[in-house]
Order: sequence, then structure tokens, then C-alpha cells
Amino acid sequence: KRRRRYTRWDRSLATSAAAKQAALLLDNLESYQPWTDETEVQQYDELAEAHGWDKSRFGAYGVTPARTISRVLDALRERGARPCGTEIVVLGSSVGWVAFGLSLLLPKASQTIGLEILGTRVYHANVAASILNGVRDIFFVLGDVVQEAEAQCRDAALIWDSLGYGAENGGRTEGLAGATRGCKPGCVLVTYDALPQDPRLAAWKQLDVVVLPNSWTARQRYYLYVLPGGDGPPLTVKHDSRALKYQEMLAKFKNRDMVERRVEINQ
Repeated sequence: KRRRRYTRWDRSLATSAAAKQAALLLDNLESYQPWTDETEVQQYDELAEAHGWDKSRFGAYGVTPARTISRVLDALRERGARPCGTEIVVLGSSVGWVAFGLSLLLPKASQTIGLEILGTRVYHANVAASILNGVRDIFFVLGDVVQEAEAQCRDAALIWDSLGYGAENGGRTEGLAGATRGCKPGCVLVTYDALPQDPRLAAWKQLDVVVLPNSWTARQRYYLYVLPGGDGPPLTVKHDSRALKYQEMLAKFKNRDMVERRVEINQ
């Protein structure tokens, strides 16, 4: 059973009602333990067998922390992203770490939608989302990206591709091609792997590749894409000065897990 937390911050700094709700949300996400629910394991085995998905990727559990998400969003802003849509969509949202991070960092988004194929994770994510009632509009949908994602992505300003399956048999290609079919110009797409070589995805322009840490590696590549032609407002990222100072300290280390000393943050 995993003991080290994915999030490390002083809960006493959460003084507003919204911040206290966010702290409760993080505690809820930390409590989730993958593969301890027999129903989840059964769903996983049945889906992998039915679709021929590689078990080393499908259902893999890891966390991209909010500080990394913030730096990805900064990279998009600095490269001139101007999405026209109003929603955020996470494909393969698991229990919601990325979706919640994006929702909290992009307060101008009308709503955040997570799409996940494992029902137990959708249930856990929606329980966590209920903690943010009145703070952010976020919900999670059970479904296959190939069949469900196009309707969810039509008004997306940003799509985050966390699909952990289908690379070996074309499933990821079909999922992304279907999901992005109706996207508006200016929509941005973040992926952990380069986009597949497929004519249906050829319109996406690669802006850059940034390397940042997450729970499984200190050097994860994040591929940034955009559909040319967007004339929406510039991407606005919400920042906290204390988080920025912590981020600067982390940048001095090759791996965030090597940080052993405490850092005093002036309030």
C-alpha cells in the first residue's frame, strides 16, 4: 500500500472556504488506492481482453501534479495559445487528478469534463467532484473515447490526452481522431506521447515539447498542439506567489523526491 503522498503542502495555508474545499478534495484523491477493489480489477481484465489492450499501459495509475500542469499551461500561454472554446476535457481522466488541477488553474473555463472507461474510477472522481460544489463545475462521464468523446469535445478550449491504451492496436488513434473531429480553431491539445501519424490528425500543429516531472518520472515529455486559427482571449493561468517560490526551489533539484530540507515561505 502506497504511503507517500502525491501532494505536499501546508494545509494551514488554506484559510478561505474555497481553499478548504480544495484541501478536502486533495485528501480525498490521496485516499484512493488502485487495484484494491475487486470490481475494478474485473472491469480492467474484461476490457483489456475484449479490446486487446496492453496491460502495461491500460489502467496504469500515476499523478501529474498541479505544479506541473501549471507549467504546461504557462508554456501554452507563452506560445500564444488563444482557444475559442470554453470547456476543458480530459480523455482517460482516471480519478481526476489532471481534471481537478486544470479546473482550479483555469477559473474562466465554463466547465471541466473527464471521460473514463473504468467505472470505479468515474465513481470515485464524481464523489471527489461533489466536494467542489459551488467552487468549480466539474463532472466525470463513463464511456469509451471512440464512441463518446466527440460530443464532449465540440466546445473544448483545451483537451488533455491521458489515454493509456490502444497504442498497440490503433485504439488511441481512433479515439483521438473521433474526439477532435469537431474541435474549434485555437483548441489546444496536450499529450504524453506524440500524435499518431494519421490524416485525420494532420491539422494539429505542434507548438513544442516540454519536459517536466510527474509521479512516475522526473522527465516526462508533454507534447503541445494547437488547431491553427484561434482568435479567442489569451490563455489565463491562476498563480499563487507561494506556489511559484516552491516551484523555483524544486527547479534546483533533478528529482523532486530528493528534496529533504524544509523551506520557509514568507507569507
